[in-house]
Amino acid sequence: MSDSAPLLTIGIPTWNRAAQLQQSLATILPQVEAAGGEVDVLVADNASPDSTPEVMLRLTQQHRCLRYMRNAENVGGDRNYVNLLRHSTGQYMWLFGDDDFMRPGAIAAVLDAIKRLRPSLLLTNFLYCDSHAQLRHYRPPQRYRPQKTLAGLDLDRLFLHGNHSVSFISRIVFRRDSIDIDDLEAKAEVYACWTQVYAVARIARDTRNACMLSYDAVLCRTGDTDRGTPHVMYADMPRMFSDILLSLGASRKVLDGVLRQIRHDMLPLRFYALFRLRGATDLPRVPLYYRLGYAVFGRSIIVAWKTYRLAHGRGFTLPPIY
Repeated sequence: MSDSAPLLTIGIPTWNRAAQLQQSLATILPQVEAAGGEVDVLVADNASPDSTPEVMLRLTQQHRCLRYMRNAENVGGDRNYVNLLRHSTGQYMWLFGDDDFMRPGAIAAVLDAIKRLRPSLLLTNFLYCDSHAQLRHYRPPQRYRPQKTLAGLDLDRLFLHGNHSVSFISRIVFRRDSIDIDDLEAKAEVYACWTQVYAVARIARDTRNACMLSYDAVLCRTGDTDRGTPHVMYADMPRMFSDILLSLGASRKVLDGVLRQIRHDMLPLRFYALFRLRGATDLPRVPLYYRLGYAVFGRSIIVAWKTYRLAHGRGFTLPPIY
C-alpha cells in the first residue's frame, strides 16, 4: 500500500454477515491489490454478534489494503454509512454492500471513469445473482441501465435515467468533498434506510456533475430475507423518495415517474389484491398475460407462476414488461 492517500476507498458497512462479507471481499481484494495503491478497503462493523471480528482480524493480517473498524454498539445502517465517510481516506468512496459481489474489471473501470470525468457522483450498472455469484435469468429494468456512460447529470436527469435504482448502495461512488457529512448525519433519522438516496440527490442537485457508468460492475445478491420488509419497500420507499425529491426541487414529472416505477416493481401480489379490494387507485397495471392466464386457467395458474418466480429468486412481485 502506498503512503499517499488513495484515490478510491471502498467502504463496506456490515452487520452479522460474516460469511457473506468474506465472499464479497474475495471478489474485491484481488482487484484492489492489482490497483497498486490507488484503492483501499474500509469495513465498518455495526457491532456484529457473529464471527465478523475474527474473520476481519485474519483478513487484515493478510491484506495491507484492508482496514477494519467496529462500533461499540449498533448505530443503525444509515449512521454506519456516515462513519465510513468520516473515516475514509480516498478522494472518492465506493459504498458497497456486505453481501454483494464485485465483477472482474470493476475497479479498473471505475478508476478510469474517475480519472477521465472527475464526477461528483458515479453510479455503476449492476446485475442480479444468487448466493454463488451466478447470474439470474432476469435483469434490472433496461431503461435504467445505460448502454453508454452518461455524464454531467443534474438531479432530474439522474432520476430520469436511474429512477429508484439509485438507492442500491453497491453502485454508488461519492466524491467525498461533494458531501456535507454533518448534514448527512442529521438526515440519518429523517430518512432512515434511505439516507444514501438523499446523498445522491443532494450531490446531483448541487454539482450537476453526476455520472452513470455503463459497466456492469456489481452483482447484487438476491434472495436474502434477513433485511427489509414489504412495508419498507412499498410503503416507506415511495414516501421517502417523495420527501427527498420534493425537498431538493425535483420536477413533478420525474417524481411521478419514480413513484410509478416503485409501485410497479415493489408491490407483492398479496398486497396488490388487498389494496385493490380497499379501493386503492395508485396501483400498477396488471400485465395482459396475467389477465389472459387468469381468464383461461383461473387463479391456480397465477399462483403457480408466482411460486415459480419465488423459487428462482425472482421475487413475488408483479413483473415489469420489457
